[in-house]
Amino acid sequence: MAEMIVGHNALKGIREAVQADIDSGEPIYILDESESEFTAVDDTEGTDRTIRYISHDKITSAWLEGKIVITYSAGWYDQAVDPHSLAEYLFKTVDKHVLQTLEHIVIVSADTERDWDELFSILEDRHGNPILEVCDLPDECVGIQWTEYQTVVVNLGNIIELSKELCSDGFSDVATETNIGVITTVLHELFHMAQNDPYAPEELFLGLPADPEDQAEAWARKTFEENGGYVLAK
Repeated sequence: MAEMIVGHNALKGIREAVQADIDSGEPIYILDESESEFTAVDDTEGTDRTIRYISHDKITSAWLEGKIVITYSAGWYDQAVDPHSLAEYLFKTVDKHVLQTLEHIVIVSADTERDWDELFSILEDRHGNPILEVCDLPDECVGIQWTEYQTVVVNLGNIIELSKELCSDGFSDVATETNIGVITTVLHELFHMAQNDPYAPEELFLGLPADPEDQAEAWARKTFEENGGYVLAK
């Protein structure tokens, strides 16, 4: 892990940490780089994993919105997610060290077979191969993080169904619970992405539980409780 460096120097600090590992003989190499980003290929786990790091000053609300993919089916729910609101929320509340490797946030429906067909040609690795040839959509859970591809996938349909169950006693409403579910699920999976970033600063994890799942949930809940937020279209 790298030390916590903020602002324009964050990318430089990560690049230096990567170079130090390369110089020490780690099976890592730089695929390409520019002033605002660089891509490293990390084979330390034998997976030839590609990780693109973006300069923190380039992580804007507009940049984040461009990373959000909502399937056609997911867009038809009464509790559909508004990509602009979600991007604004993440930009305002989430540490850039968590977001520095993000490739996609994908929102799918309960009809994952239909969504699979739609997403198959959209989500590709650096070789142009469909990611869905090797990764599954979350058909039985609310979210998943594809470690090798820095991608978060959220099943909105499952969140809505769980929200309806929570509202059966009449003490809340589906939109409120769905909003909480979407935000905390996205945050939870984003934190898993940070856990899987070999150059994420240790400071991100201070004061959190040791177990990775408990850690991600605690961070997600704390972030939502401190910031609130609403990311649905209605």
